[in-house]
Amino acid sequence: MRMITRGIWLGMMLLAVSVSAADEKATLLSAWEAVQAQHEQVASFEKQGDGLYRIEFTSLPFKGALRVLAYDTEPLSYGGEKSSFKQTGYIEYELVGAPDDMQEKYWRTFQNWNESNTLYYSESQQRWVTQREFAEQMSSELPKDSGVSVWLLIYQYWSYALIAIVMYFFISQMINSRRMKRSLELQQQAVERSAELHAETNRLLADILAATPKR
Repeated sequence: MRMITRGIWLGMMLLAVSVSAADEKATLLSAWEAVQAQHEQVASFEKQGDGLYRIEFTSLPFKGALRVLAYDTEPLSYGGEKSSFKQTGYIEYELVGAPDDMQEKYWRTFQNWNESNTLYYSESQQRWVTQREFAEQMSSELPKDSGVSVWLLIYQYWSYALIAIVMYFFISQMINSRRMKRSLELQQQAVERSAELHAETNRLLADILAATPKR
């Protein structure tokens, strides 16, 4: 009897978890639509059909169809048991007909918008929040001297750090390139000077030989 009761209880628990996950996934898409409609880099956002939207950006050179390819939720382990965030949700999409090099040319602008395609479920607020809201709330929940809060700060501003790293290596490469060029110029000058000295030595030896009386 106990085994049957335990089995029923376990089944009810699994069903509750399954229903909760399904509810969160169902609300994820609606929350994402609201985020897109209010995003500072989105000029207009309209639903055209099931999984199909028309989007226009303020800074990116694209105006056309956005197709949702897939979306789902997955567990989030940030902050441990005390954290109000247990789930994250993602939207995989296609900007139909977008230039192949748009993301490369407008990397920073594109990244700012692309962050809005990952949301986090706040159990304390019972809603999906953006990456920025997630970082701010997690920072307020964690102790100031917590090592996790430092990593969270890095996570929040990782794109700025990445740009700084790329610029550092780019500038370093330029400097090293100039140093290499200067080194090659100095080597060339040294070779030319050596050739001149060699020629001068040969000329002096020739003069000495010419001035030496022949026996």
